[in-house]
Amino acid sequence: MKAVTLTLVVALCFSLCAAAADAIVYDTTAKTSSGITIEIYAPDATSVLKPGDSLNIQWRLDGPFDPTFITANMTFEINDATNNNNVILAPNGTLTFTAQPLTSDSSAKTTVPVIPFGKSYTVRAIAKDPSTGKTLSWFSPKFQINGAAAAQSPPAAGSTGGAAATTNSKAPGSVTSAASYSSRIQGVSSCQFWFAVAAAVILAF
Repeated sequence: MKAVTLTLVVALCFSLCAAAADAIVYDTTAKTSSGITIEIYAPDATSVLKPGDSLNIQWRLDGPFDPTFITANMTFEINDATNNNNVILAPNGTLTFTAQPLTSDSSAKTTVPVIPFGKSYTVRAIAKDPSTGKTLSWFSPKFQINGAAAAQSPPAAGSTGGAAATTNSKAPGSVTSAASYSSRIQGVSSCQFWFAVAAAVILAF
């Protein structure tokens, strides 16, 4: 019984450590194996959008010419980057287009989906490195979406009304590759914590 318990604890620690390592980081410096990076410059930090608006995503390739990468397919999402070390897909954030965007297109137009209000949204571009098959991500500057306000419960009898809805989004900003380093350190710290827990359990037995 003790052996089974210890095995489960260690397995849980490995699972939690892997989850921390797999978090998507807001990092604008990703490069392909041939040295190409993608700069998404629109939307930018001054953009204030709302559901139904036209969304013109614009980007440029920076690096040596790679004939295999310029024909690679790209997908796009609107992500919530409130936490630079754990960027997540926004509700309804998967973007669709009339034609499949390619890395060499430089722009792609679509419509802003119905997304809640927030000040730290980013467009995430996703493409595979043709040489390695690795999936890479690039991000636009953070921007604001004036989505629908959060629904409020009706005021209780005798009250004067509900409080205004608020958000906890961070102000728009930019990051450098330090964010990626920070995420790795955070992942290591999480692993150290959970393995410390495992060690404590093992010693307790």
